[in-house]
Amino acid sequence: FALREHPNRLIVTDSDGGRLPAQVTESGTHYWGHHYHRVAVCAQIPAFGYTSVVLQSKPEEHVAMPLFDDPRCDVITDGEIVLENSRIRAVFCPNTMQLYSLVQKSSGRELIDPRQPACAFRLITEETSNGMTAWRVGKYARVQNLNESCPVTVSSVVRGDVRQQISYSMPFASSSLKATVTLDAESELLRFDAVVDWHELGSPNAGIPQLNFALPLAQETPVSRCVVPFGVSDRPALAQDVPCSGLIAPALQNGDTVALLSDCKYGFRNDGHGLSVSLIRGSYDPDPTPEIGVHTMALGVAVVSSRSADLLRCSDCFSHPVSACANTSHSGSLAPNGRFLSVCGAKLSAVKQAEDGSGLILRFYNPENTAAEARVIFQRVIRAAGPPPPKPDPSPSVPPQGPACPQAIF
Repeated sequence: FALREHPNRLIVTDSDGGRLPAQVTESGTHYWGHHYHRVAVCAQIPAFGYTSVVLQSKPEEHVAMPLFDDPRCDVITDGEIVLENSRIRAVFCPNTMQLYSLVQKSSGRELIDPRQPACAFRLITEETSNGMTAWRVGKYARVQNLNESCPVTVSSVVRGDVRQQISYSMPFASSSLKATVTLDAESELLRFDAVVDWHELGSPNAGIPQLNFALPLAQETPVSRCVVPFGVSDRPALAQDVPCSGLIAPALQNGDTVALLSDCKYGFRNDGHGLSVSLIRGSYDPDPTPEIGVHTMALGVAVVSSRSADLLRCSDCFSHPVSACANTSHSGSLAPNGRFLSVCGAKLSAVKQAEDGSGLILRFYNPENTAAEARVIFQRVIRAAGPPPPKPDPSPSVPPQGPACPQAIF
């Protein structure tokens, strides 16, 4: 948000003028001749929809200038660093930035074993006896906990009503890592945004270097529930990586579980004692230096219901966060808030244009093991809806059921 005035004068409202909780998370940043602020806002946004928020400056107020605004009061402490909201409390070690307590407030459950701190980045050396190192993850020959063996520097701790953050960095081997841990208001998810400058090389003799993120848990994890294309799959604990579409969690019959998420990685592991995910690998064949350079990635640790639909929703929201588009005040055909369609009874996985250009194709699936009726409600009246016509004979379409609430049932 480009703003010349001081960020303390910023106010955020909804389209009706109601004040919204907001927090300036980045102030006065300069880029290509512009100065801007980055603002976090608590707003209600419907699925498959949008909302409008208004950022403006409140009138200037007379404020007496202090005689001396630099007290030069340093606070240097080795005390624990806590991120806490109404739902969870996360405690980090200030020297290693490992998580050694994660409490769900509604149940009082401690989800992390303090004897095995979590959220550590590890440098693993894989042995290479099976070859094809670009495709095969080798056996672990050596595991190094980087948070414990490398100097960790906490650069900032941000406290706010909307967002709390911890930023830290650490060098390791020939590489370096910067990470920011974020906890938003009313959220049960810790988000790790990491930037890795990777310069590790693999070889037949030295092995394959792998950067890894580990999440040991307080309880044993004999079965994991993995998000896969068009659903979830329960898999037994294995001492090897398995492909997941961004989320793995201990499988429970009822109640909440702890999920490990990624926005771009898919090699997850449940070894029976905790979860982990492979981030970067320095394989050497066929490309001798495939990953050299800067990598950005997001990881998540979430307390979430173990139901399939809830895990899928958690994974989707993490991998596809809300996007914001800045604009000016102007007239238009759409309302300031709205949704294009709503779905119940099924999961919508894709919206695409039909191959013949005659309409849109919506792809659904049922994530549960029981039969369900899917209902789709469109914002506007539609001409027809139904299964895609087979070739060459088209199937009859289903007319919409009334203009006030157009819908299709399958």
